[in-house]
Amino acid sequence: MVEKTEAIKAALTRAMQVAIGEHADVLLVNVEDFAGAETEINAAACPVIFYGFYQESRLQKEKHPAAPYFYRKNTAYFTVPFRLEEIRVVYRDILAGRKIENPAMMLLGKRDAREKLILQLLHDILPGKYGCEQGLETARREFGISGTIEKVRYALAGLHAKQQVEKSVKTITGRTVIPGVFCDIEGTLIVGGKINASVLKKLREYAATKPVTLWTGGSLDEAEKELTKEGIIDFPLVSKYGFEGCHVEVVMDDLGEKEFKERYHIAPQKYIKI
Repeated sequence: MVEKTEAIKAALTRAMQVAIGEHADVLLVNVEDFAGAETEINAAACPVIFYGFYQESRLQKEKHPAAPYFYRKNTAYFTVPFRLEEIRVVYRDILAGRKIENPAMMLLGKRDAREKLILQLLHDILPGKYGCEQGLETARREFGISGTIEKVRYALAGLHAKQQVEKSVKTITGRTVIPGVFCDIEGTLIVGGKINASVLKKLREYAATKPVTLWTGGSLDEAEKELTKEGIIDFPLVSKYGFEGCHVEVVMDDLGEKEFKERYHIAPQKYIKI
């Protein structure tokens, strides 16, 4: 089974090399190998192309550690199977500086990574457990927490409890304006079960120069089903509550601006009532 998996990886890597050029300056990363490649990814000045067998939305939902990296200006993710021409186009866009970075998605990834690290440290920092000392050092370095095992665990548990209540990325951004366009789905992009063509056209126009993120105050699963049914899979989807208390650049919504602000406690620089 392992040999078969490695053979598939080798074949995919070869196909991607054919797509963008045998000697192209690019880092190809299977998401399954992310942990071992993270240092190289962070240091890469060239385009980084991720690929895997799951949809990007699933990796995001499962808080895969590679997911936040997909939204950087020098990266992209492709689900297998993919068309080689798509690889070529995206690779050239990255080289030409046309890939739009999405800070909102990167912030969500940072929040999720922080949450996972706290849980990992609570798992590791136990008397006599292998990795405990390393965990204590990580807690000190990443969170400024030091002291006895009991004291560190107590502080980490407090952080974890706080994150369960404060799901918003506001704890990271403060009053900094998050760039990009944030568009509501039900009643805005999808009205009465049908795509609002004028809104979709506007989003595609925005996407040429700004990151576009779809969000909902309802069920993410239901929203994803609606979007997939309509063939809209090129914009990331998030919960509005992940940005509660934040300042964002542009909001498109069918609610009146006052009602929107009162309901979600989000402050847009520009509000477009649909």
